[in-house]
Formats: sequence, structure tokens, C-alpha cells
Amino acid sequence: MILKFSVTNFESIKAPVVFDLGCTALKENEESGAMKITAPNGASYKKICALFGANASGKSNFITAIYTMANLVRDSAALTPEDPLFYDPFLLDQSSKDEPTAFSIELSLNGIRYFYSFSYRSHQILTEKLQYAPKNYTILVFERKGESYEFGNDGKTLSPLVKRTSANKLFLGTASAFNYEPCLALFHFFANDLIVDFQNRIFRSDAGQNLFNAIADQLVKDEAFRAFSLSFLQAADLNISSLHPRLLAAGTGDPSVYSRGKNDYTLIVGHQIGGAEYDLPLEDESDGTQSVLFLSYFYYQAMKGEKVLIVDELDQSLHTLLLPFLVKTFAQVCPKSQFVFTTHDPTIMRECSLRRDEFYFAEKGDDGATSLFPLSDFSVRKNAKIEEEYLQGRFGAVPLIKDGFLS
Repeated sequence: MILKFSVTNFESIKAPVVFDLGCTALKENEESGAMKITAPNGASYKKICALFGANASGKSNFITAIYTMANLVRDSAALTPEDPLFYDPFLLDQSSKDEPTAFSIELSLNGIRYFYSFSYRSHQILTEKLQYAPKNYTILVFERKGESYEFGNDGKTLSPLVKRTSANKLFLGTASAFNYEPCLALFHFFANDLIVDFQNRIFRSDAGQNLFNAIADQLVKDEAFRAFSLSFLQAADLNISSLHPRLLAAGTGDPSVYSRGKNDYTLIVGHQIGGAEYDLPLEDESDGTQSVLFLSYFYYQAMKGEKVLIVDELDQSLHTLLLPFLVKTFAQVCPKSQFVFTTHDPTIMRECSLRRDEFYFAEKGDDGATSLFPLSDFSVRKNAKIEEEYLQGRFGAVPLIKDGFLS
């Protein structure tokens, strides 16, 4: 579970942007138990967060920041010393392009809190620090400043790994490759428990597996997933009566074909029309139907454990009435997981019983830099019509349409 994330000097983000998932002291927090997660220490954290903002406000850049941090951690151990890092600093001033990018995250994993941060430029990790709290106090695992390292109690175990960590590698990745447990737990989160989806175009939580292959593989081997996905699609009123992989002749060359062992499959969607069933390959279905199927896969993963699902533009290709269904379903069927998404559709502001601190806004200032702030920063009556007030511009984060263009 993510407790807090911050990023500095990344794409449209210049000054530190902090995403704090701790629940505020709002009365409605006590009335929406399904929408929060309680940590072992008794603190409450947000289960679902919706991020709004005008086009080009930096919503996707913020999601990309989380995705980039995860990629850097996961891929670090495989880097050669010459490999560049993904470095994309703020470019709308004279100095930021030469400054480091910095990421920081606070997590709760299996009841233990972790505090991890690093800063870097295109070919060098500048700082890196990991602490964790297995009990009621925080322990330093390691701290790195350039080529200098400081270790906590396990220095004898960790110090030999320094020579295996080139300037462009994260020490966390090296220590994880050697199965050092505090680092391995954090690495496992980034590699397996964090699911980031950009309008179904990018999928990396299964070690880089193509999304189509991941779903087809699950459908072939997991009857429970087939039943769940079909029920999910039917609940969304997509007129689907069956969902199954179909065995094909090998070597078809079709990019929509999924190979498992010596067998090739394609995904078939059945439709009941006038008492007869008609089959269509998945690629012939609408973008919206495909999106709902992909989401069913993500939800199924989130049902099975403690996952963090992050989706950019959840409303992409979906009817406005489906958004409340998606949010409420996640709250009901994924009790231990978190859901963060961006959207332009304010319907959920009145349909989903989310608390005020679960709505976030992204906005660009006059300097072109993105800021992030929650609705709970504003004084809002409990019975206020938040959707209307948002569209009227009270909270910012809406486009300022200029009059006169059509005159």
C-alpha cells in the first residue's frame, strides 16, 4: 500500500509534488469504511483516489512519474555501466534541465513501513536511501551519496555489493538481486504489486508481458478468472454471453494470436443474438469492451492480494455511467488493494460516495509547472454539489475557455 509519494523535477513537475494518501480528519471518513484501508498501526489510508484536471495539466505526467520510479527500480540490476537512465526534467526555465530528478515513496508492505528515495541525472544515481520500521522504530538499511555509502546493522552483508553497483545502478536493485530481504520486499512491490496502465497501452506489472498475452494466459489456465471476467463484462451491459480462448493452427502469424507452449490461441467473445450465439475475435470488439476486459484482469489481480492499481484516463472509451460501476466494484471486491486513476468525467463526484480527501486536482501555474492538491484543502459544505462547483471552476483544474473565437 502506498502511503505517500513525491516527485521533483520530472516532465511538467518542477517543485516537489506530494501525493499523501493518509486520511484527513473528516467526519465522513468514519462513514465510508469501504473506501479506506487501516494499517497495522491503526492509521487510515485512502483506498481510492480520483485525479482531475484540464488537458495538459500534468495528470498523466504524475502517473508517469510513479511508473518511471518503478521501472528504474525493476530494471536497474540489468543495466550496463554505459546505459542511460530515463531522465526527463522540467524544461520551462533556465536551471531545472541541469538539476536532478528525485523520487520518494513511503509504503506499508505486510505490515512493515518502508521509506525509499533516490535522485539522479541521465547517467548517475546521486543519492539513495532506504529505511524501514519492522517494529515501532525506524532502521536505516543504507544511505548513498555519490560514491559514499552508510549502512545500518547489516553493513557486513551489504558493503561487498557496493563494487557491483555502477554509478547508474540503484543499490536497491543490486541488493535485491542478492536476495537481501528488506530490499527484496520493496523490489517485489515495484515488480509485481504495482499495476500501471496508460489507456491499456502499457502494461509492465507481469515482467513486461504484453497485456493481451497476460489476459489470454490467465483465461487458459484459470477457470475462476474466466468466470469473473465474463460476469464483469455482463454487469457492464456489454451484451456478451461467453469469453474463451480458441485453439488455432500453429504459425498463423496473426499478431492477435497468443502462444502457450506449442499451442496458439485467439480470444473469442460470444454474443447471444435472437437465440443464436455469434463469435467475434477480441480485436473486433469496441475499444470500450476491450477496456472493460482489461480492467477485469487488473481487478482480478487486485482481488488476489495487496495491489496498487493506477489507471490513466479511466473514462477513455467508456460511457459515463460505467465509471461509478467501476469505482464501486473495486471498493467491494478488492478489499486490500488501492485504486488511483485520472479522469475528465466528474460523474463520480456525486455517484460514488468518495470522501473529499479522495479527490485530487492537477493544475499548471503561470510558470508551466504542475501542482497537485486535494479537494479537502477547500472549505466545502458536506451537502455541497461538488460536481457543479468543480465545473464552475471553484476548485480550479478546469480549462479556461476563451470567449470570442466563434464570434
